[in-house]
Amino acid sequence: MKMQFGTVDQFLNEKNTRVSSLQLLFKQKIVSAQVAKQITNKLQQFKYLKYLEVDMSENPQLCYYGLSQFGDSIKLQMNLTTLELNMKNGFMNSYQVIEFLNQVKQCTSITTMTLNLRANFISEDVKDLACVISQFQNLKTLNLDLSGNSISPQSAANLGKELSNCQNLQHLSLNLQFNWIQDQGAIKLCQWLSNCKNLLSLHLDISNKNEVSQQNKKQLTKKLFKSKQFLTYKIIL
Repeated sequence: MKMQFGTVDQFLNEKNTRVSSLQLLFKQKIVSAQVAKQITNKLQQFKYLKYLEVDMSENPQLCYYGLSQFGDSIKLQMNLTTLELNMKNGFMNSYQVIEFLNQVKQCTSITTMTLNLRANFISEDVKDLACVISQFQNLKTLNLDLSGNSISPQSAANLGKELSNCQNLQHLSLNLQFNWIQDQGAIKLCQWLSNCKNLLSLHLDISNKNEVSQQNKKQLTKKLFKSKQFLTYKIIL
């Protein structure tokens, strides 16, 4: 059974918690730690979830007050296989997300994860964020949106290196638009990703403002992945 909630009151007053699929798509701004705590306490009552989607986009107060508390609740979801979290424009840095992921990785049943971190304050510490992601033991599908942050060439290389340690990852979608990756970062990133042993499909977007030269665009698409037997891959430059 699937449930979707658009308001906090609707969610807090729901009696039926025996559902396998839950979407929390709150439109109103959450402005207090108390409300965030009420939401996460209620979430702990849902003990049979296999799919969870939480939309915190454009809601920095909920991200600030509630992210760690969401981590405490999600790590208890022993049946959860799919987690989708939208934190676009949440005014967060990597360390807040890392704290959250360190909690969530205890939920070892997760095989599919979507993290929308568009337009936050993620830069050099993206390496540590990717390192925690690589510790999700059974993760097979990762959709990671880091567009509109401040990722440098070296940070992009470090990101690829850490993601290459995701031993069971089969499907990767990585959005890095509107960063500052440049030629060096793009090449190193792709070199590391081509080392992902079990990766079957890759969708990589490094277009818009990343300053990748035309010459290196050809190199990326024709050379770096020729030895890797992807079933499908797409690079947007």
